[in-house]
Amino acid sequence: MITTPEPGLTERDLIARAVALRPALLERQAETERLTHYPEATHDDFLRAGFYRVLQPRRYGGYEFGLPTFFRMVTEIARGCPSTG
Repeated sequence: MITTPEPGLTERDLIARAVALRPALLERQAETERLTHYPEATHDDFLRAGFYRVLQPRRYGGYEFGLPTFFRMVTEIARGCPSTG
């Protein structure tokens, strides 16, 4: 699944998406540990949320938000599942 970049996405929106995923990540924690990597459902959630485009340059379809936003996003993900974070 390839998602289209969202030109209006803000750093605040991205962090809010990471916070909103917390319940799903908590629910998948045991599966993540068993697999030793996060499950396909988490990967799909990350694609839809735009997480993989955080540091990617805008000219290549990314958001180019910078490391502080990336670290805040990862911190929120880790609050749901430390292994995934």
